[in-house]
Amino acid sequence: MAKQQNITIDQGTDVQFEYLILNNSNEQIDLTDYEARAKMRKHWASANSVEFSASISGNTVILTLTNEETGELDPGRYVYDVEIISDSDQVSRVVEGICTVRPSSTY
Repeated sequence: MAKQQNITIDQGTDVQFEYLILNNSNEQIDLTDYEARAKMRKHWASANSVEFSASISGNTVILTLTNEETGELDPGRYVYDVEIISDSDQVSRVVEGICTVRPSSTY
């Protein structure tokens, strides 16, 4: 089951989110040879999505968006999730939640 984690993005800023990935026994998962991916959408059935840049460092998944990417987001509420993919193509959702984009008057 995916961990629930809500996040906030300030429009027009560089953002980075880091997630230490644990199994059901709260032990760190060895992410060697895994890939990660993550997207956010206005709602789960939305055809349009924003893809995070996702990377893995040790046992941590790192998501990033540049200020240009967040500057193009409409303020409001989104849903997002993070998946890891093993070298045998097994997909697991590890994090999910609500993403709130706060508007900027400066960007």
